[in-house]
Amino acid sequence: MVTGVTSFWGSQLSHLLLKNGAHRLIGVDRQTPALPAPEKLDFVRADTRNPLLAELLQLEGVDTVYYLDQPDEAGWLLAGLKNLMTVCAQAGVRHLIWLSSTAVYGPLATNAAFISEDQSPYTKAQEGPLVDLVTAEQTCFAFARDHENLTISVLRVAHVVGSQAPSPFNQYLAGPSAPLLLGFDPMLQLAHEQDVLAALVHALEAEPVTAVAERIPPNLHHYNIASAGLMPLTRLLSLTRTLPLPLFHPLAYWGASLLHATPWQIDTVIPYDWDFLRYRCVGATERQAVWGFVPQHSAEDAARALATYKASDDDPPPSDMALDQLRLKQTLAQRRQTKDQA
Repeated sequence: MVTGVTSFWGSQLSHLLLKNGAHRLIGVDRQTPALPAPEKLDFVRADTRNPLLAELLQLEGVDTVYYLDQPDEAGWLLAGLKNLMTVCAQAGVRHLIWLSSTAVYGPLATNAAFISEDQSPYTKAQEGPLVDLVTAEQTCFAFARDHENLTISVLRVAHVVGSQAPSPFNQYLAGPSAPLLLGFDPMLQLAHEQDVLAALVHALEAEPVTAVAERIPPNLHHYNIASAGLMPLTRLLSLTRTLPLPLFHPLAYWGASLLHATPWQIDTVIPYDWDFLRYRCVGATERQAVWGFVPQHSAEDAARALATYKASDDDPPPSDMALDQLRLKQTLAQRRQTKDQA
């Protein structure tokens, strides 16, 4: 079963799974697909927060569930995950897989060069999607400890960059320019969107890798998913043809609240918070290799995929369009004046 089947990840994954024809797939979402669903997809319109899903899972004998909802309400991610874990345990589901992010480790000055999956998510107080991810991971840990019959795989993906994925860094790089903090050029770890999808497919059949830390329940498995190679922020901006806008970092932090009163909402200008443009947050990938997953794209491939997509946009930038309108207005005025004189 794939929940959030109308989301980007849910839709792409369902097409991949159905393409090989080896699995029967039930798609769940609270809204119907905007485009026709694949013929072999058994679509059920339902909310992942609905406790009646337990009956559906049991009735259909579901073995594995992907949680890929794209929350559009505050608290939905956590509420959906809590209910889905509960109904999976009730229905005897074997395996639950969901996407998290290496961002849960937090952008900290004290971070190790490469952060192990056994490190707990950081608990810095803040608002927005990251605090929901951290809370969801903590809830997942507690649930796995009390329900040993349900295997839970958490794929912590690095900053996803590519042509289509709805990720914070794709959003940050989408425009012609992007801010960065003057004097800081952190090393970034990226994940190509196609590799993320491949990792989701891999998780379906791969043998789990047990955590080293004894405090982690044996049925809870974390994997950092990232492309090979690291990249400085300035290099990423260059490859994606994004003009850097340097900001004095104390001014950026102090002025963040002022952005809420402008068209530049803070959560659309930067990924998560300013610290991600300041400090390193890089996950270790040894467990990814032991798990048997090998990404097919490098960090540079991911950046170039976004650059190609941006270059293929036929719409002229707003500034060019404004200039073109002014030029055409002047031309029309001159032509009208010429006709009137004639």
